[in-house]
Formats: sequence, C-alpha cells, structure tokens
Amino acid sequence: MVFQDILNQIVESINLYPNRNAFCIRKVNTSYREFGEAVSAIRRQLQVQNSTGKHVGVVLNDDFLTYSALVALWFEGKAYVPINPELPDERNSSIIEQAEISILLNSGASMLQRLDCSLKLTEINIAEPNDGLLDLSAVPVADQELAYILFTSGSTGVPKGVPISRMNVAKFMEGVADMKMRFSPEDKFLQMFDLTFDLSVWSFLQPLCVGASQFPIPHGEIKYMAAYEIIEEHEITVALMVPSVLNFLRPYFEDLDFPKMRYSLFCGEALYGDVVKEWTAIVPNAKVYNVYGPTEATIFCSQYEIPRDREIVCANGIVNIGIPLTNTDLIIVDEQLRPAKAGERGELCIGGLQVTQGYIHNESLNQSAFFECNGRRYYRSGDICFTRSEERRVGKECRSRW
Repeated sequence: MVFQDILNQIVESINLYPNRNAFCIRKVNTSYREFGEAVSAIRRQLQVQNSTGKHVGVVLNDDFLTYSALVALWFEGKAYVPINPELPDERNSSIIEQAEISILLNSGASMLQRLDCSLKLTEINIAEPNDGLLDLSAVPVADQELAYILFTSGSTGVPKGVPISRMNVAKFMEGVADMKMRFSPEDKFLQMFDLTFDLSVWSFLQPLCVGASQFPIPHGEIKYMAAYEIIEEHEITVALMVPSVLNFLRPYFEDLDFPKMRYSLFCGEALYGDVVKEWTAIVPNAKVYNVYGPTEATIFCSQYEIPRDREIVCANGIVNIGIPLTNTDLIIVDEQLRPAKAGERGELCIGGLQVTQGYIHNESLNQSAFFECNGRRYYRSGDICFTRSEERRVGKECRSRW
C-alpha cells in the first residue's frame, strides 16, 4: 500500500456515499458530500496563498472543518501540525518555529495576537462559505514526504517533534488491514482522542477510508463519561480507547451491554487482564485487542487479540502486547544493546517501515533514541519486556510488554 491508495479510498467514500453521515460532533451531522466540499474549498484557499512551505499548522477546533483541513493538506501534498489553542501560547509558538510553519488553518478565533514567533505567519479562516465544488485530485508527492508532525513534551518539557511520513502511515494501514478486521459503511467509530495524540489518526482516518460514520468526543467533555454516552446512544461498533476508560466504567459493568460493538481496541496505557476479561462479556459480539506503540512507530505497531475461550496471557496482571504488525520488527536488547535471549528481560526496540526517521532539529536525541542492530535501524522504546519462548513463531517472535 502507498499513501495515494489511502487518498483514493477517501475519494471513493465521498463519491459512493455522499449523503451518508461522515461526522457527528455535538449532535451535528456532516455528510460525506459536505466533507468533500470543505476539503476542496480549503485546498483552494491554500492554493491562493501559493506557499512553498511543506508544514502547515491546523488550529484544533470542535468542528468537522478541522478534520477537513487535515485531509485537505494531504491532498495538497503537505503535512499537518496540530496546534491546540488550549495549550500555553509559549508551547504553541515553539512548535510553530520548530516546524517552520508559515500558514495556520483556523475555523475559530484568531491566534495571531497570542503567538510570539520570529516567523511570518499567515492565518487562513477556513470557516468561510464554500462554493460546493469538488476538487479531489491529489497533488503527486513522494511517500517519503511527511504526513504530519506531532510534538510530545519530552523529559525536558521542551516540545520534541516526531515527523511521520506518508510511507509510515501507509505501511501502518497495511498492517491494520492484515489484522483482518473488516469495516463497512454501516460502522460507527468512536473518536476519543485529541488530535495532538497519534491514536487520533487511525480513529478519524479508518472510517473515512470505508465511508463509515465517526463520533468525536466534544472538547471540554469528561472523556470517559462522554465515551460511554456516545457508545450507548449511537450504538458504536468500533472503538479504540485508553484502558483507563474501563477503570472508570467498571463499577457500572453489571448494567452495561453493548451487543453492537464489533471491534474494541485498547492502547496508550497498560491493559489489565481481569478488567478486560469482564469487558468481553459487555461486548459479546466484538473482537477485543490490546495494541501497543509509541508515537515514533506510527500509532500502534503490535497487537494481541483477547481470547474468549482460554486464559489471557498476562504478567503481573498486565496483558501482553502480542505480535508485531506486518511491516514492523520488534527486538529486545540488553544494556549493551545486544539481542536478549528468550525469557530475558530487556528494552523493547522497534524497527521497520512504521518507524520515524528521527526527531526534527534534535540530533543529540536521535543519537540516543535510535541505533543499528544486525544492519537494521531500531527505535528504543524505553519499555521493559521479555519474550515468552512457548510463543515463538517461525521467523518472528511474539514479544510481550510487562
């Protein structure tokens, strides 16, 4: 799969299902036709600016136009950098300078007066009415170009930029396809993540690729409560959530029943075996997965399907992270960065086509975070793991995170 395949799938969704609901935000529905028109209008606004900058800031507002802006940038061959207006202005100014942003797309109140940047910024108001025309022919760019840059805080508190290429995203989506989950336009996806968090990428992208509906949690809501309310009210069929949602809902498990859920995935935190076992009874028709991956490895890079007919593989109560996705290689190394033996604890390191090429403008961090082993490049996750020898597979080991 290449990134253009993903864009083609989005175009197909717009053309085949123009009247189907693409987004439901604060109970306001947006059709695929309206979404396509917004993407097209934002593209034309960008073209008027005639900017050569490859990285464009998107101010995160509580509307479908924000999502339209992300996709419009992909069609224009550019990368998006999410800017959360609720975060400190100093942090956002640092992000804009590091990513060398010259254009901000914004559907809400202007941010220009709040930012203190040495760069010249142009802010485009994407909330202006559009002409209803569609322009969905993508600008051809190489898959080595970036799809987005996310900034994490880092140990020093200074934002560090993680650039993810179009190839990284395409190979991730290819790996997800090989998990054999089957989505359809009838599916309803929960989107519970802030767009500065990489799990949001799959949560909004996957439904767009199949013509399904998505239900983002509104800004300012208590996420755990809002997730429950959306799942119940809209009969969500696909949900990627953080495991702490289960801890919040656990006192109410006896009263919960979500038979329409088809796929329930958990990522971002340790998942405990006892609580997820109880959850499987609440989603009796769903396949349940524990997935794992740092931002540097593109959304998630390993998966373990929670069994219903046998014991869940855990250590100290924590569910294992399973096997790598198709285009990912996982190894465990000792303190000298040598491959550990089966059963020995060590640091989990991630290689393959989903791994970023390195942090932007941070060579010292790149030197410490990435290394080569047996001619392959790996990212050091910092997570301590070991391999269960009884789960070895031909040519690939099942690696577990505890």
